[in-house]
This record gives sequence, structure tokens and C-alpha cells, in this order.
Amino acid sequence: MGLLAASLPLLLAWSPAVGATPAPADAPGVAVLELAVAGTLPPQWAQALGVALREGLARGRFGVVDPDPPAPGCAELACLDPEARAAVRYVVTARIEVVDRNYAVQLALVDARTGSSIATASDACEVCGLADVSAQVSALGASLRDKLDALVTAPPVLQVSTRPEGAQVRLDGELRGATPVELTATPGRHRLELRRSGYVAAIREVDLVAGVHERIDVELAALPATAALPRPTPMPPVDPRPRRRTIVGASLLAGGAAAAGVGAALWAIDSRPVRSRCSGADRDPFGECRWLHDTRTAGIALVATGAAAVISGAIVLAVRHRLRRSPRRR
Repeated sequence: MGLLAASLPLLLAWSPAVGATPAPADAPGVAVLELAVAGTLPPQWAQALGVALREGLARGRFGVVDPDPPAPGCAELACLDPEARAAVRYVVTARIEVVDRNYAVQLALVDARTGSSIATASDACEVCGLADVSAQVSALGASLRDKLDALVTAPPVLQVSTRPEGAQVRLDGELRGATPVELTATPGRHRLELRRSGYVAAIREVDLVAGVHERIDVELAALPATAALPRPTPMPPVDPRPRRRTIVGASLLAGGAAAAGVGAALWAIDSRPVRSRCSGADRDPFGECRWLHDTRTAGIALVATGAAAVISGAIVLAVRHRLRRSPRRR
């Protein structure tokens, strides 16, 4: 142990600095949190393993940075200051379990925005010294570096699904198929439109990151049902017969009453002198008018005819009234 403690400064001095190979200017930042230790591990060893991890991560297509502001004792994303979390794209967490001289190392690459694990790397070293464990940690860091390089260089993948399926998918106005669909796009912000007949259009703004597989599942809201206009009730066909009955009945009544009136008048003047012919020679020796009205027969005939017409008209109107009050047969 004394020899290891003596050689630790030399190991730290020999380890290359994180910024030895500068990352591209537009590379995403990766923050390395402190090593979480389960078991007994000297502080110097923990510091040496942290340096080995950074060495393995270096020379990738991203920049390895320290959390700003610093996060002493922070080994999980949840304890990272929001300001420091917003300044980086990814976070690397490391955990080592120590049982005697046996070591189990687990690394995880975590999305700083969503908290989801993107890639992991793990290994075990039995009966190992500091140099062996450091080499193991550096190799695991290099494995994460390769995975992150692949993420950075690969295009974003967007998987879109809707309930119900079959909605048209437009990305930045371009038709890209119907749900469910998986498509690629350039990194950055995009406008996603989902449209299906009978449903309210769904519009989303999505931020796509190179190498990241995004999934969007949208439940479309149905359009409100259009209230059906009530059908106009068809007018029943007009039956001309009742109107004809009314006209016939009323005509018979009026005509019959008139005929009966005229007949009664004629009947009343029967055997009465014709006043226009009762002067001079038209009078007999007794002074009576020779000319008398002979209208009895005509009067009786007109009264009888008029009475028959009145009775017929009354019957017709009575039948018309009865038909109006009775329910229509279907």
C-alpha cells in the first residue's frame, strides 16, 4: 500500500489532461461526476480512477468538462445544480464496488435534459491493483466514448405513432408518411403536424439531437359531431274532395233555399189578380180582375226542389264534417 501511495503522484502526473485533444467547437459537452464507491477505497485511489475515466473519454467528438458550478460529492444527475445541468448535453456517472481486492465498475452515459440512460459499460476485475483497475476504468471510458461518438455522428431518429393510426405526418410542412412511422431528420427544432380526417390536427415542436432516438405518441381528439338538422316534416297531400264537398254542400243549401223561397212566393200569389192587367175591359161586370196568377204548380215544384236541394246540401256538409273529425286511416 505504501508503494501505491508513493506512485500515485507519478500516475496522476503521467495521465494526459482532459483537454489534451480539443473537441470540435460545436461538440456537445459531457460532464463527469464524482465516483460513487460501495466498499472501502482510499481517496487517492478514487482520485486516480477519476483521472483514468477522463483519459478514456478524451479524444472523442465531444468536450469533457467539469460541472460549472462545481458539484463536490455529487455522483448522480439528480444532485447536479440546474445551471450546471443546462450547460452540458450528457453526464457520465461511475460506480465501483470494492470487496477486498475485487472491483466491479459500472459507467453510464445519461442525457442531461431527460435523465434517461443512453449507454452503459461495465466490467469486473478480481484481485487487482490500482494500475489494473485504472486501466479497466480507462477502457470502459473509451467504450462510452465510442458509443457517444456514434450518437453524435448518427442522424436523429423520430418515431411517431397516433391513436387512432393512419394520421398524415408532416415534418416542416413535408409529407413523411402515415402513422405509425419512423423517420430521420437533421438535428435541431422541427414542426411536426399530425392530421386525420374526423380528428383535430395535432401540432408539436420537437427538438431532435444527433444520434438520439425520439418517440412521440399522440392521442388525437375527435372533432365534435355536427348536429344533424331535423328533417322537415313532409306536408300531407291535399285531398281536394273535402273542399269539393264543402262547395257542393254549400251550393245545394244556398240554391235550395233560394228555390224554396221563390217557390213559396209563387205559391203565395197563386189565384191573385195580375195588377198590371186589371183595368178597363180587363175587369168583369162585378169589377173583379179577369186575369189571375196561376203559379201554384210552379211554386209547389220549386218549393219541393229547393227543399230537396237543402236536404242534400245538409247531408253533404254533415258527411264532410264527420270525415274531418274521424282519424285518417293509414
